[in-house]
Amino acid sequence: MVISAVLVVCAVAMTSVFVYKQLRPGVSASAQTPPPEKVPEWLGILASGRVVAGGDSAKVKLVVLTDFECPACRVLHERMREWVIAYPDELQVIYVHHPLRYHRLGLLAARASECLRNSITLQKWSDVVFAQQDSLGKKSWSQFALEAGATDTTGIDSCASSTNPVAAIEAGLRVGEQEKLTGTPTVLVNGWNFSRPISRVQLDPMILELH
Repeated sequence: MVISAVLVVCAVAMTSVFVYKQLRPGVSASAQTPPPEKVPEWLGILASGRVVAGGDSAKVKLVVLTDFECPACRVLHERMREWVIAYPDELQVIYVHHPLRYHRLGLLAARASECLRNSITLQKWSDVVFAQQDSLGKKSWSQFALEAGATDTTGIDSCASSTNPVAAIEAGLRVGEQEKLTGTPTVLVNGWNFSRPISRVQLDPMILELH
């Protein structure tokens, strides 16, 4: 655990230097895109999420505040599936639940994913739900769960619709409030907050720098 923590801190430091050199304040990749900003206490945000893909030894930690009902989150999820294939050892993707208050189904989908936490991976759930985002509200959560590979869906629908607080979701909402991150997807790369969803053009040189 100590070694892992040291590796993360080293990766953060290296990425910080790289991002500062490439996109330092006052210099942006384009006139329309402001430079990323460092988020204080981002390791706490990292701890509040769930791993979607990649191992703990990956030097690039891509943390996403996401909402299953958010169309832009669906697009980013598809991009990240490609990135993980391209960089299986260098990149780790972590999702932090941040269902927007006006997305009722986003909250229920997040709750359902936590109900299934011990049954299927968040990656499988995310793949199915984002791919069938238009079916939210039309299909039961137990049906989504079956398609994601769950073998026992007993009680999933009632669990998802419960009003009891869910620690992981509450933590994600607190993160958004504390850091004043109001939109989804919000993407942090080793603690750097990109004002718009990061592109492959931005990600590739970071990974190559740390490889």
